[in-house]
Amino acid sequence: MNSGAGASQRVVRWLTLPRARAHAVVVIGVFVAVYAFGILRHRGFIDAFGHIIGVDLLAMRTGAQIVLDGHGADLYDVALQETYWRMALVLDRLPGMSLFRA
Repeated sequence: MNSGAGASQRVVRWLTLPRARAHAVVVIGVFVAVYAFGILRHRGFIDAFGHIIGVDLLAMRTGAQIVLDGHGADLYDVALQETYWRMALVLDRLPGMSLFRA
């Protein structure tokens, strides 16, 4: 007797479309609740978990500002990028700094 076949049949009977949908709704609900908590309890550009909100857009903005200020040749200078990030965020500590990359 093949116990693997019996186990797979039990899984097929147990994992129905309504159950799968219910699990998906619960997971999505938890994700939305955690995300909303992080955004609603933000401090400036930092969410409740200590991450910069919109870090990918801020990296592009920082890179563009460096070029506009005439420092395009130094675009990949980490110290210069950090200076521009500090000016944009008005923070001493930069949690989750994402450097500008090509």
